[in-house]
Amino acid sequence: MNRRVGILDHSVKRLVAAALIVLVWWAALPAFQGMGTTRRAPRAVKPVATGLPPVTVDFRDVAVQAGVTAVNVSGGAEKKSC
Repeated sequence: MNRRVGILDHSVKRLVAAALIVLVWWAALPAFQGMGTTRRAPRAVKPVATGLPPVTVDFRDVAVQAGVTAVNVSGGAEKKSC
């Protein structure tokens, strides 16, 4: 009978240890999720003094001229879009 109590005692200790590990893991999990944030105000950014003209951007669709004819399909089964 004494041996059986020892086995049960060992099993209970292992179960408590496993539960403690899971509890600590679950409590620490939110610390490693999401993006880091700060509570202080952002620093003031000084403008860069330059004599260059402002940058202009010109977006053009040149895929057909380049010979690209593949269709790109994205989205789920009910919301496919091309």
